[in-house]
Amino acid sequence: MTNSGTTRETQVAPGTQPVTEASLVSLMNILLRRRAFIVWCSLLTAVSFTSYSLVGDRTWTSVSSFFPQGKKATGNLSALAAQFGVPVGNGDANESPNFYADLVKSPAILSVVIDSGVMVPFGTGTKVDLATSYKIRTTEPALRRDMAIRQLSNEVVVATNAKTGIVTMRVSSNAPELSASISARLLELLNRFNQETRRGQASAERKFTEERLAIVKQDLRKAEDAQEGFLQTNRVVSAAQLKLQQDRLEREVRMQQELYTNLAKAYEQAKIDEVRDTPVITVVEQPEAAARPDSRSIATKAVASLVAGFILAAIVALILEGLSSDGNNGNAEHDEFRKLSNATLRDLRRPWRLLAPIQA
Repeated sequence: MTNSGTTRETQVAPGTQPVTEASLVSLMNILLRRRAFIVWCSLLTAVSFTSYSLVGDRTWTSVSSFFPQGKKATGNLSALAAQFGVPVGNGDANESPNFYADLVKSPAILSVVIDSGVMVPFGTGTKVDLATSYKIRTTEPALRRDMAIRQLSNEVVVATNAKTGIVTMRVSSNAPELSASISARLLELLNRFNQETRRGQASAERKFTEERLAIVKQDLRKAEDAQEGFLQTNRVVSAAQLKLQQDRLEREVRMQQELYTNLAKAYEQAKIDEVRDTPVITVVEQPEAAARPDSRSIATKAVASLVAGFILAAIVALILEGLSSDGNNGNAEHDEFRKLSNATLRDLRRPWRLLAPIQA
């Protein structure tokens, strides 16, 4: 009588193999039996994908890089404006490299490139319609425009360097000059978009500071009038109560003067920023036409397609053979495995036999 705490081992009848081992051998037998089919499928898949890569259009990539210029700080103006419900933007978020990387691929930028077209070479050549260049066949304007924007988004790759803050942009197309022109156009629109955004923020700041400046000026006038009236009434301040009131009036005047001075400076800076026309990005690497086309990666695609074809053919072979038991015992499976292994080794010594027509 066995102890209930011990593990009971499964008994296997003499002359038989465990089910898992027999099933593994069965799978190997199926693959070896269908080796010619698997080889043909693998080769055809590799040849098909490789041929498609060879006959496809070549692409050229133009590389450019830039980093955003920080906006001058305006002290506590943004915080002060936020208290009164005036949106003046978040300078830190709007100046990060990730913000510019997302902005380059945003519809706000890409749609302008699609709608306006691109001059090749940039600025002086012939205008190119990107929807036509991408060979978009549909004639519906809205769908054609949307498909062109999606295609352009796929052709633009943006990466950021967290340490240096540099944004690298790669633009690909079917012509080297077109890639460089698209890249230059994107940089131009990016700079223009940010200039207009900053001008809008500066305009909001100017309006806010102008209103606050008028109010603070009135408060300063009232504080000065109160101090003047006190001094005229009390020419000689000797009592402690009068001295305390005088200190309060002087403190109120100094506070209003300081607030008025800060707002006046912010108001002048906002007026300058509202008409500022300096670039908001600094281009580190100008976009140029690529001297060589992009690599097709034929070897990598051939190996990948060969492996994919092998896996697909193996799955099809298993489906054709079926994984259900056919009544053969373990010894028969092992005998067949040995025979098929020997036949496979002979085929490897003479691989051209595998390329013979597949027999049913």
